[in-house]
Amino acid sequence: MLIYDSWLLKRSLRTQIIFITICRFLVSAKSERSLIKAQKHDMGNIEAIKEKGLRILLVDDEERFRRAMARYLRSQFKTDVRHVGSGRAAIQEFEKGNPYDVVFLDLMMPDLTGVQTYLELKKKNVTSRIVFMSAHSNSEEWEKAEQLGLDPIAKPITDEKFAEIFSEL
Repeated sequence: MLIYDSWLLKRSLRTQIIFITICRFLVSAKSERSLIKAQKHDMGNIEAIKEKGLRILLVDDEERFRRAMARYLRSQFKTDVRHVGSGRAAIQEFEKGNPYDVVFLDLMMPDLTGVQTYLELKKKNVTSRIVFMSAHSNSEEWEKAEQLGLDPIAKPITDEKFAEIFSEL
């Protein structure tokens, strides 16, 4: 009787393992199909963004970050990117009459902070979408931006966030 019970137990366990394996496979296959569908949707979204020919001003005091982000935005979204290292340089870009669809503005900069730059740009009636960014989400500047009703985003910025921002334009 013990041998028979042992055999039934092994058979039952084997059946459960097979069942679990099949369920995992089906869930995985469904997830993969969903992922492929989402990627196709995202690719369509990215293609639509590329066709917009967006002009972007990137304002950050860290040159290596600016260059890397500018290169990435050009290659991924086919945008026209100009980058400057200070809030004053950003203001000068608009004083020269250069139009931009989006301004990515670092909050923590030495000469003018992102919030100070934003306020100056608003005085000049700049209508570009301004996106605050920072690697310091617990900073005083982050809180100031939130108090103005703005929604800063954390660096590094994800593809999904870029696509969301660009799709809204």
